[in-house]
Amino acid sequence: MPPPPSRPKAADEPLMKEKPASGYIANEKSWAKLWKAWRGNEELPKVDFDKQLVLVGTVKCARNGMNVRYKLDDKGNLEVTVMQTDIAGPGFNYQIVVVDRNGVKTINGAKIKKE
Repeated sequence: MPPPPSRPKAADEPLMKEKPASGYIANEKSWAKLWKAWRGNEELPKVDFDKQLVLVGTVKCARNGMNVRYKLDDKGNLEVTVMQTDIAGPGFNYQIVVVDRNGVKTINGAKIKKE
């Protein structure tokens, strides 16, 4: 029998602040820090930051559904839009996506930095 679903916790909310302000991670140190904060001792997935970026989206309330849209235009701007349902409650929800850097020059109009 599977374990019961975990309940969202208000105590988890300060962890939402670990999300990079830019919405992406472009270096191993920042990636390891975020992973440790959110996933504890789970094995850190390998990312080749010379070829890839980690995109991070969050929404308030762990019970909210979220949908993240990614669109790369012909100028190399990767537009990232996070949408969510409107449920109030504790915790937060997140989505981490690793994408190929090929052709990506900016994210939401801002130049990519190594942080």
